[in-house]
Amino acid sequence: MSFGRYGGDLVAPGETSGRVFAIGPDGSVVTLVVSSLPHGGDIGVESAGFVPPGFSADGAAYLADRSPRATGTRAQTASCACRATS
Repeated sequence: MSFGRYGGDLVAPGETSGRVFAIGPDGSVVTLVVSSLPHGGDIGVESAGFVPPGFSADGAAYLADRSPRATGTRAQTASCACRATS
């Protein structure tokens, strides 16, 4: 499994638009998908996490996201150590 033509790009969600983007090394931006989830401030797709092929129920992953208590230029990072569930 690979990211195909988006390999090497930064994949990131747009919280207020509900879109997921691929941002190329040259700064080009492509919309990969438009989420059908509600979107806007503090709702919808806020972060994206990826795990390697073969990730199993005993695996663990680390996901970093902006803290819901952070505002303006004082944004902080919240983190979550996540376990797979079956």
